[in-house]
Amino acid sequence: MHRKLLISFSLRVATVCSYAQTWSVSGRVTEAGSGSPVTGAVVRIGEDYLWAVSDADGAFVFRNIQPGKHEMEVSCLGFVSIVREIDVTKDIEGID
Repeated sequence: MHRKLLISFSLRVATVCSYAQTWSVSGRVTEAGSGSPVTGAVVRIGEDYLWAVSDADGAFVFRNIQPGKHEMEVSCLGFVSIVREIDVTKDIEGID
């Protein structure tokens, strides 16, 4: 009896979770002033410590970000770190 109830509950939770909307956040890390891409910068989003590393073009991308306000931090050896808040309500592209 308990086993059927647990399985039924688990299936309902899985169904509800599969409909949760998530978004993507992408952009480029560039050097202030020159606009040159910064390779190897660490970009962190939120308290879950989701992170990405910028590629040779300075590009980064996050997928499956939960909606809401998140802290975004960009850091790289030899540069001053930057922290700003982003409000994820849709896909965000072109953060520089």
